[in-house]
Amino acid sequence: MWGWRRARGQWSAEAGEVLRETIERAVENHRLLDHAYARLADALEQVKSLLGQGDGLPADTVRARLATVQPTLDHWPAARASFDRAVAAWRDPEGVAPEAVREAIETFAIRAEGAASLMDSVSGAAENLLGLRDKLLEIRARLAPVRERAHAALTAARTELVGLPLAAQLEAVEEQLHALDAGRVEVEPNHRLTDAYRNLELRLAELRGAP
Repeated sequence: MWGWRRARGQWSAEAGEVLRETIERAVENHRLLDHAYARLADALEQVKSLLGQGDGLPADTVRARLATVQPTLDHWPAARASFDRAVAAWRDPEGVAPEAVREAIETFAIRAEGAASLMDSVSGAAENLLGLRDKLLEIRARLAPVRERAHAALTAARTELVGLPLAAQLEAVEEQLHALDAGRVEVEPNHRLTDAYRNLELRLAELRGAP
């Protein structure tokens, strides 16, 4: 595969075989790491695609979390290119000193182990994002009926309160509802998005019942 040959008697066939096997192990681990990064990128896009639909998902909060993942993906192409250059430099070495061969074996062994360790981390990050995707889908399903009721209450309030001195309060509730739909509202601890919609629905009911 690599076309190794003993270079002018300066390094043994045994050392060359160890180097070849070490490089092959590192190459295989980096190939698997490519797949792990591709899966992470796909999981990231799946989560992103759920945001900004106006259905109440906490878009701002989720985007802040996703921003911590992107640098990991951005780092990989340069790191991968660096590894490929290192492999290319040892495809057909000539006149290589034994000490250089030993150093190369150590370097590629470290790269192989590092890729295996990083693969676990990247795979874990992808699993976390897929879990987040599933959680967001569940939240969206729970929000749908309470969102519908809140918007129905807003429509009714607009009709019933025309000409009454409650326009400013109604406008404030409407702005809050739109902010919730857009995912710009950070829900207080121990509260849910469904609670936030219900609170607005109750507020609209209070306005509609105002004398």
